[in-house]
Amino acid sequence: MRPDLTTGVADASEPRKERIQVADRRLAGHVALVTGGGDGIGRATAVRLAEDGASVGIATIEPDQAKAAAAECESKGVKAAYSVADLGVVEDVNRAHAELVAALGNVDILVNNVGVAIESPFLESTDEQFDRTMAVNFMAAIRLTRLCLPAMIDQGWGSVINVASAQGILGWSNFTAYSCSKGALTSMVRQLANEFGPRGVRFNSVVPGSVLTPMNEARIAKDGPALLESSINLHIIKRLQKPSEVAAAIAFLASDEASFITGTTMAVDGGVLVKGH
Repeated sequence: MRPDLTTGVADASEPRKERIQVADRRLAGHVALVTGGGDGIGRATAVRLAEDGASVGIATIEPDQAKAAAAECESKGVKAAYSVADLGVVEDVNRAHAELVAALGNVDILVNNVGVAIESPFLESTDEQFDRTMAVNFMAAIRLTRLCLPAMIDQGWGSVINVASAQGILGWSNFTAYSCSKGALTSMVRQLANEFGPRGVRFNSVVPGSVLTPMNEARIAKDGPALLESSINLHIIKRLQKPSEVAAAIAFLASDEASFITGTTMAVDGGVLVKGH
């Protein structure tokens, strides 16, 4: 069935409305921190972790989104808190971590999701563009992992999940800084999985497809149906991805159901990496 280009979703490919419910709230007793948790993949992940029983802390730059996302998590019957922070700034990273730990306790599930993408042909790119992209997309993950890891080691349990990108594996023109930052996230999980696996902490990343997030919706509204159709055609499964589908994979990797999975990059991408582009 041809995708409906107004939504990017083909009815025949819609995931089942019901999903298997986790009877025992598999993440009860855990504390999750989700960066960029105000919308898109981040918000869907925060809500899914809350549904699975975790207390959830959200760190993001937009106050209204942060407040709304935390309220949605609380509606699932768990504790939630938020910190408004520019995670490309080291002082904000430190403050966000301190505020969320004070509100919820030590973090043992860290989802490094926050990201920016600055479009620029390489020969016109600037150091400032690279510095900003790496600060938000990569160094925020490094800094928060440093802050959260000691408590994970102390309790002998932790799960860190980075949200990477096909652009860190394949190549797209005009997004070199973004691609480099996302490739760095996958290298990070391989290194740290090796270093801290013996101490009970797992590190993994996920690679989404083209996701129907507010950022992509804005790009489609600006550039028109051609961008929507080209985004759909990146996939073998001919539709855009829902944020909840990425969140489901992240929740699995966070849980003990993935207790023997570490150091891997999971493609949750509708076949982008298999198809290439």
